[in-house]
Amino acid sequence: MTSLLSFLTADTSSHLGRLDYASLSQQALMEMVISQASGKFQRAYKDKKGQFIDISDWKGVTIDSDGSVRKIIWEVFTTPVSMNKNEGTLSFEWLPDSLVILKCPGNGFKGTIDWKKLPKSLKKINAIVNRLSGSINLHEIREGLEDISLDYNEFSGTVQFPKNKTLKCLSVKNNQLHGTLNLSKLPPNLKELSCESNSFEGNIRLTKLPESLTSLALQNNSFSGSLNLSSLPEGLEQLDVSYNSLTGSIDLEHLPSNLEDIDVSHNSLSGTISLQKLPQSLDGLSLNDNNFTGDILLEDLPKVLTELSLQRNAFDGSVVIGKLSRALDTLEMGNNPLSGKVVLKDVGHDFWKGDSIDHVTRLREGGRDEDSDSSSDDSSSDDSSEDDSEVEDYDYRRREIMQRLLDSADDWDLDSGSESDSESDSDSESD
Repeated sequence: MTSLLSFLTADTSSHLGRLDYASLSQQALMEMVISQASGKFQRAYKDKKGQFIDISDWKGVTIDSDGSVRKIIWEVFTTPVSMNKNEGTLSFEWLPDSLVILKCPGNGFKGTIDWKKLPKSLKKINAIVNRLSGSINLHEIREGLEDISLDYNEFSGTVQFPKNKTLKCLSVKNNQLHGTLNLSKLPPNLKELSCESNSFEGNIRLTKLPESLTSLALQNNSFSGSLNLSSLPEGLEQLDVSYNSLTGSIDLEHLPSNLEDIDVSHNSLSGTISLQKLPQSLDGLSLNDNNFTGDILLEDLPKVLTELSLQRNAFDGSVVIGKLSRALDTLEMGNNPLSGKVVLKDVGHDFWKGDSIDHVTRLREGGRDEDSDSSSDDSSSDDSSEDDSEVEDYDYRRREIMQRLLDSADDWDLDSGSESDSESDSDSESD
């Protein structure tokens, strides 16, 4: 076996090339795959005499009933910082044609990938957190490949999307890729695309994305131009274009009904925003670190919304607060030049118990909310119900949110915004 491997890896192998591929056994092909790997890596697949053991005994290799290699799973659970420093080169061109799944993350492998020579049966390749280099020639991939994950490598060059009808997931984040991305030419059945943390530039055109797309991650690049959000696929659930150089205004009133999270933070977007027609499925909305202006209207928000980030913008108007969902855990509005009124609109007992204006005034003055303390004491009495306790916890979270809001705007006026409150005040004065 050693003589065969030595023969194939000698200088004469350059003349033999792929002509020998079809004549080699599964055993010989697998030995060729790791022939340039580090001695440490190879030792796991050799006996005490330095001879390769049968591939049926190779750790991480799955063989089917006819002796063909179906899966290779050489996973090292690590981070990019702590990955293996040098496991040599993995020779992808010798992978058996019977291979369906290849997973080799975290090994620090070097080498390039000849996309035209990948196994015909291959459906999934996960080679994240290595030192693979060269180009990602996606237009050369075979039909049948469904999932490609190449994050945290050293791939360079541009990316041209394939017409492959079977490709569903493509992730190339944290490489050295550059150029523009033609998002109107994505594979027709693609579900997930992640191109974050590269050096891509140009415009982001989101008007002709495939209807199958559910997740799009383009953050931390150099994209510029405007952002049209009015024609996104109805099934899109995640969109992240943060940390780019996008400009202009955005429309949040025509987002897809299934959208769960959208992040446009850390750009140069401007104009006013409307939060009244957000999709009811929305869980997180990040608009922070832009140049948005105008009022902040916090009413008719999605009931499942847990996080809303508006800080570090140029909002300069009033804040209108309606009923806030119990799900809302994070509401950030600091570092805005707000100069208008804080209007509490129809908040009632769903916001906190007692008179809303009275509570807010006390919070503004920095004093303790005595009514709230007494309510808390009452809720801990023997005849208190579990529901009362939940309401108190909920009220406390709302007061925390309001306190952070008030801390960022000392000069605001407070107004009720409720017709019933105004009528009540008038009646009191007449009495």
